[in-house]
Amino acid sequence: MGELLGNKDGFFAIDKKKFYQACDLGMNAAVSYLVICNGSDKSNSKSSWSVNAIEKYTKISRSRAKEAVDKLIAEGIIIQIKGGTKPRYQVMNASKGKLNPKEVIWLSNGIVQSVIGELPALERIRQTQDVMILRLFVDLYLEQNLVDDGGIARYVYRTKYGRTPLGE
Repeated sequence: MGELLGNKDGFFAIDKKKFYQACDLGMNAAVSYLVICNGSDKSNSKSSWSVNAIEKYTKISRSRAKEAVDKLIAEGIIIQIKGGTKPRYQVMNASKGKLNPKEVIWLSNGIVQSVIGELPALERIRQTQDVMILRLFVDLYLEQNLVDDGGIARYVYRTKYGRTPLGE
């Protein structure tokens, strides 16, 4: 398998299992996890994005962003490798090392960072306060194949129905 591309190309990678773990901690933790991952380096494992970035790209208050980051650290989803005014984090992966290509979800940077003049998709979803909507949104990114299917394959959202007589 080839090397995973870094997010300089407009995309960043997240570990599916760790994202689900963050979702179990609530909407602010899940959103914070995505923001921190969006700020990761080429290896998608270290990030210098923290509370400031969460506050910048979402409308989560500073105190709630700090609380969400603390929850992520307490659960082992991220590890703080440098403290102070410019903290750095190790984004943990379920495979305890490099991202497992079978467990990776690639997301566009535009989900977190807005396209000029628009509210980012992540912030719009956060405002619903329904973490399952966020999880569905990310899961659909996992299922889509833009090149071959033009987006989400029909088998993901289509069900075959048959005829059944109701009466004679």
